[in-house]
Amino acid sequence: MRIHLVGSVPDNDYDRTPEAVGRALKAFPDFFAAAADLGRICAERGHTLLVGSDFRLTVDHHAVLHGMIPVLQENPQRTFYLEVWRPNDRKRPYDDLRATHKNLKVDYFVARPGFPLQHRRNPRSPVVNTNLWTFAHQSALANADVLLAMGGTTGTERAVYIAQQLGVPTLPVQSFGGGAEKAYRSLESELIDLPGGHALSAEWSASRAADLVDLAERTGTHSYFISYSHTHVEWCDLVHLALYTRGRVVLRDRDELSLGRAVQPKLMDAIGKAETFILLWSQEASKSDWCRLELDHATRLQDAGLPPRRIVMLRRDDTPPPEQLRQMLWLEAVDRRETDDAVNRIVSEEARQ
Repeated sequence: MRIHLVGSVPDNDYDRTPEAVGRALKAFPDFFAAAADLGRICAERGHTLLVGSDFRLTVDHHAVLHGMIPVLQENPQRTFYLEVWRPNDRKRPYDDLRATHKNLKVDYFVARPGFPLQHRRNPRSPVVNTNLWTFAHQSALANADVLLAMGGTTGTERAVYIAQQLGVPTLPVQSFGGGAEKAYRSLESELIDLPGGHALSAEWSASRAADLVDLAERTGTHSYFISYSHTHVEWCDLVHLALYTRGRVVLRDRDELSLGRAVQPKLMDAIGKAETFILLWSQEASKSDWCRLELDHATRLQDAGLPPRRIVMLRRDDTPPPEQLRQMLWLEAVDRRETDDAVNRIVSEEARQ
């Protein structure tokens, strides 16, 4: 799952002088510990973090450096994913981590907003331009499965409302005040009804981060990876459309028509970002080395307790299934109706995984 983290110390005025930063670091130890806890739990469960800043007063900084990094140091055999979404200011926070931590994959996404000149940040001003960050947050949210917001000011509050408008599940934490608390209060009537929604308003404790990530996993948009033979592009398109119309995120190989496709690391990374792996099985798929590689990779990740949490097979003919899937229940999908029925069932059983 791709979890977008937004926030900073509550009602932060972004005074970046060393004295002001030092005072804030001493004033909000519980906030920074909570951010680190969130980063740690997300990393342990194999989720991708979407962040934007490395400023020491942000959730991002502590979730990454004090939450995620210790986990990847303890697990050198695993791969961890970090996405950095920020305005076009030429900065590349966390870039140095890639050299020192070979098991960390960092992708950078730069938003290039067309704001008039007067709305762009003045480099001589200590004030952070909220409009630029709003654009960056919106870009990240369009690619996130869920938003977690803590503390912050107007920008954090605005990110929550943008997520609501985009239909991205939104979890503003009330516990630390700031923009996230304001957003929580305005959305309280619907948030309080979420199963486990008490985690958003309860006093922070050692178990609260795990409760929040549990809540994110239950409410976040479910993502799928589709593995298929390039001879079945139309079948894959049908499954993709059925999932898309049900509001699901779909990951797949877009280079369907190329011959002799090389192993693409980014495609293997995508498998690790999906909650459910769908194998479209047929005689053609059984002859595809690529399908075997994708399935083997998904199985290894699942055996390690990482996403994808579920592997599902749709079968078009009576070709014997792969060895590792012979004990599982598969779904027949010979025609359009059966395919649509199968997708309905797959989606309805998401909560059981």
